[in-house]
Amino acid sequence: MSVNIIFGGNAGSEGKGKFAGFLAKKNQYNHVISNFFPNAGHTWVSKNGTKIITRLLPSSLVNENTQLYIGPGACLDMEVLMDEIRVVEEEGFNVTNRLHIHPRAAIIDDSHIEMEKKQKLERIGSTLKGGSAGIALKAMRSESQKLAKDEESLSSYIYNTEMLLKEAMTRGESILIEGAQGFELDINYGYKYPYTTSRQTTPSQLLADCGLPVKAVKNIYCVLRPYPIRVADPEKEGETSGALAGKEIKWSEVEERAGAPGEVH
Repeated sequence: MSVNIIFGGNAGSEGKGKFAGFLAKKNQYNHVISNFFPNAGHTWVSKNGTKIITRLLPSSLVNENTQLYIGPGACLDMEVLMDEIRVVEEEGFNVTNRLHIHPRAAIIDDSHIEMEKKQKLERIGSTLKGGSAGIALKAMRSESQKLAKDEESLSSYIYNTEMLLKEAMTRGESILIEGAQGFELDINYGYKYPYTTSRQTTPSQLLADCGLPVKAVKNIYCVLRPYPIRVADPEKEGETSGALAGKEIKWSEVEERAGAPGEVH
């Protein structure tokens, strides 16, 4: 048995999704699990040349032999999720028959987004997609907070993901955990609070969210970006993202600094 983890070493946007897709094909993982919120997401290009952005589905879906899991730490926007399933299936990737969603994943809607706006979360560079509100209401055991098990359209996807993965481990099968965001955004250990996300992003927390044991970990992959970026422009009033924020430089400048021979991007 082996559990492998991918997490970000910066403030997100390190390229974790592309790395996960690469490893999913290279190492032929049997199972992959994520606990995403509908934030910026991962961008990739299908074999048909179509640009695809996945925000809730694991990037490892590009390996057709990998079973897909969404854990209890996820916050799901139903419109986003269903649209992602439709888009990737139109590109030839079967998702419906291999997707498993934990019954306690949170469901978010427009009311969660409005809640975040009222809290003025844009002041810390939040994407205002409802994840912070969803996880907060779930933690408070709010009667208004819907879970995946309460969403009728998800009934065919609902499974106790931790039990399925533990059974897979007893069979000696491999598991990949796709982490969200990055270490510098961790709510407890990030570079500068409150310019963080609403949860922990460390490998230990990723394991806990998936219900998997520490002793099963084989590899931990930290993805780093030499020129880190953050979601918001620090020069725009009310949209500061903290000390790590900075303007993203052009690829041409990266090439010049690296001494690359001509256009290589």
